[in-house]
This record gives sequence, structure tokens and C-alpha cells, in this order.
Amino acid sequence: MKLRNKKTAIISMVLLVAFAVASFGFAAWSQQININGTVSAAGNFELKVTAASIVTQSAGNTASASKTDTVATFNLGTLAFPGDVVTFSTTITNTGTIAADLVTINSTLDNVAIPGWSYVGLVNGNHTYALTGATYLKLAIAPITPTATEYETLAPAGTCTIVSSVYVDSTYDGTINVTNATASLDFGYIAKAVAGTIDASHT
Repeated sequence: MKLRNKKTAIISMVLLVAFAVASFGFAAWSQQININGTVSAAGNFELKVTAASIVTQSAGNTASASKTDTVATFNLGTLAFPGDVVTFSTTITNTGTIAADLVTINSTLDNVAIPGWSYVGLVNGNHTYALTGATYLKLAIAPITPTATEYETLAPAGTCTIVSSVYVDSTYDGTINVTNATASLDFGYIAKAVAGTIDASHT
């Protein structure tokens, strides 16, 4: 009877020691992993008219150009004779930190509508319009070639220069009488989306 009790006591003691050793071993080989991260989001979307100028004009004309950050204005003076022309230039610059897509010109990608002017078609490689009611007065705009969804992308510090001309048709032989004809082009840019892949997983 005494031997039975002693055996039981010894076995119990071994079990306790085994648990204690196992627990100590697990604690000694454990490691806590911390994942820390910081992120900042900053960007500036900004485009400006950085230049507006008269490139060429017929002798005796007094065309002039002015601009604000978002509008280029041209006073093209008086075109008095067949063949008279004023050529003017506008430069748009991406002054921000985000690339910009040109997606609209006067709210359309396909046929640019200019109030008071009728689209004639490509003449000498330029999109050409005729003034309604005085079709001898023409507006020629250098083409900006579109893709399926956008015209072009301006990277930060990138520029786009649009050169245009207003002229009297050289073949016209009637009376020239146009006062204060106006034309306006609006260029619409949006921030360019950056393609990225979201991958959140645990394996």
C-alpha cells in the first residue's frame, strides 16, 4: 500500500515537471511581430495659361493678346482685305503635381462646336470654321489628335501650345464688313487616374 502511494506521487511529480518545462520552452521561443506604417496623401491639380501672344498679323493691323491664369483673350483688330490674317498662340502649362488629361474641348471629343461659327472641315491640315453670316471670315485651329477617350496628357510641368489663325478667304471678292466677331474655346482637363492593383491577403 505504501509503495502504491509512492508510485503515484512520483508520477504526479513528473507530470507537473513536464508541463512546467513545456510552458517555459514555449515562452522562450515566442516572438511578437508588429506591423507599423505611415502614409501621406498630397497633390496639387492646377493648370494655367502661361503665355498668350500674337504670332503674325497683316501689315497695319493692331492685334493684341492678354491673359489671366485661366483665360487667354485676343483682340484681333481689323481684317480689311482678302488674305488678311492674324495668327495667335496660347500655351497651357500643368503647374501642379498631378498629371492632367485633356478630355473635352467645348464639351465634346468629336466635333468641336464654336457658337457663331460653322465647321468647314480640315483645310491645309487645320480644323477650319466659317463665321455664320460672313463665311469669308475663317478660323483655323491646329488639330489636337484625340484617342478614344482623351486628347492628350500633360505631365507636371508639361505644356500644350495651341496655334490658331483668323483670316479672310483670299478668294473672296465681295464687301468685307464684320464687327466684333468673337470665338471661344474651352479646354477641359481632369486629374489623370493612376493604374494600381489592390492586394490585401493573408496566406
